[in-house]
Amino acid sequence: MMKRYIDDEFYFAYDIDAEEIYKDFISELGDEYSIYYTKEEYEVLQSDIKGKYCGVGIVLVYNNKWNCYVVKEVFKEGSAYNAGIKAGDKLLEVDGVQISNMDIEDVQKLIRGEEDTAVKLLIQDKNINEYVLHRDHIITNSVQWQVIDDDIGYICFSEFSYETFAQYQSAMKNVKDRSEE
Repeated sequence: MMKRYIDDEFYFAYDIDAEEIYKDFISELGDEYSIYYTKEEYEVLQSDIKGKYCGVGIVLVYNNKWNCYVVKEVFKEGSAYNAGIKAGDKLLEVDGVQISNMDIEDVQKLIRGEEDTAVKLLIQDKNINEYVLHRDHIITNSVQWQVIDDDIGYICFSEFSYETFAQYQSAMKNVKDRSEE
């Protein structure tokens, strides 16, 4: 509807980036919860919400102190885990591209891709190492659980996705089974 309105009501005699106009239009609403997504951004958002994507199995955060991306979490199902990449490792490059000044979405685009394709990561722990990892289907584990003192179940949600409820049910069953032992 918005696209039709802008296309119908405004005449542009020069080449413009329509996506930028749509983003600006939404941002001028002043509503922090309203966001315009391009088709590519929407696809990334949907894969995040579904809790499934094709990548190497790492979660990144940006560390301002070090001016780089740091591995926050490594999923056991991914090739990063099998290669020995650990939480706290610094990600310096993806396929030879220095990423410290890139947005997280752009870094994700470089790391994610088609199944069974390779991606090269330059990682710093104690040393700087280059890893060639293969992308695979990853299902994010958004529910962690443990039993404390045999009778207290602790369940933690790191995010909400389509997979979260099923993971919660499994965690509840595990907590109940463990506490009954």
